[in-house]
Amino acid sequence: MDKKVFLFLILFFSTASLCYSQSYLDSLSSQSNRMVKAFINKDYNTLLRYTHPNIIKIAGGKTKIIQLISKELSTIENDGFKFTKVVVDKPLQVIKSEKNYQAILPQTIVLTKFNNNAGSTSHLWAISYNQGKTWFFSDANTRPRKQLEALFPEMDKKLNIPPKTNNY
Repeated sequence: MDKKVFLFLILFFSTASLCYSQSYLDSLSSQSNRMVKAFINKDYNTLLRYTHPNIIKIAGGKTKIIQLISKELSTIENDGFKFTKVVVDKPLQVIKSEKNYQAILPQTIVLTKFNNNAGSTSHLWAISYNQGKTWFFSDANTRPRKQLEALFPEMDKKLNIPPKTNNY
C-alpha cells in the first residue's frame, strides 16, 4: 500500500474517532448548561428532562418534585439569598461501558445576601444510556456513597466522587 494512502487512512480514522469522542463530551457540556439555565430560570419542565428518573420517582412524580423544588427555592429567596453563579465545569472523570456512559462534573454555586457571597463546589453524577446523546444528572454529594448506589444501581464503582467544598 502506498505510504500516502496509508497515512491518509490513519488520519481519517483518527479524526473520525476524535469527532465521535468529542460528540458525547459536547452533548454532556451543552445539556449540563441547559439544565443550569433551566434551574436559574425556574423552567422546571426543562430541568426535569435532565433529572435522573429515579429522583423524580422517589419524590412522588413530576408534579410533586416541581412543588418541592419551587418551595425550596422560595425559602432560599425569602431568606434574602440570590443565586449569582451556577456553573458546571468539564468532567473530572468519564467511564464508558456497553450499557452506559457516566461522568463526574464539578458544579459551583454562589449565593449572595447583603453583598456577601457564600459558595460551594459539589459534584454532579451524569449518566447516558444512549452513548452520550442524552444525559441525566444528580448531585453526587447529597447522600453517602452506599445510598447513591442503592438509588442508582448502575453507578460505576470506579467513579471517584470528590467531597463537597464550601467557599465562604
